[in-house]
Amino acid sequence: MPAIALKTEKEIILLDCGEGTQRQMIISKTSYMKVKRIFISHMHAL
Repeated sequence: MPAIALKTEKEIILLDCGEGTQRQMIISKTSYMKVKRIFISHMHAL
């Protein structure tokens, strides 16, 4: 599942983070402790 991370000097904003986002953040050495906002544009059926 794709996700978009917008990185600034102070924060990270996630857009439509799906399954596997946390794993990809670890691989790319992007700190999820700096995530300040998460925007979800739609939901998927279970």
